[in-house]
Amino acid sequence: MKYKLTFHPLLDSDVQKIISYYNFKQDGLGIEFFLELQSKYSTLKINPLFQKRYNNVHCLPLKRFPYMIHFSIDTDTKTVFIEAVYSTAQNSKTNWKKR
Repeated sequence: MKYKLTFHPLLDSDVQKIISYYNFKQDGLGIEFFLELQSKYSTLKINPLFQKRYNNVHCLPLKRFPYMIHFSIDTDTKTVFIEAVYSTAQNSKTNWKKR
């Protein structure tokens, strides 16, 4: 059975900033980031049981870009709550929770 994805209310804004940054660096690179992110979302719908990093937060890294998807899982309702897409170069334990 597939898992349902839900998203933090600020996630769209965060992802748009990342896409804009990559498009500024190189035309089309933001789209490539977005496509990889969508692929990882599809993976999470099928199997979200990836590495638990801290407390109840799991992380799934992107392959090409230095970002991780931070999420929690409710196995009873089969829901994955995407909390952040955050750069691996930043301290994820503190920064994304402050937004």
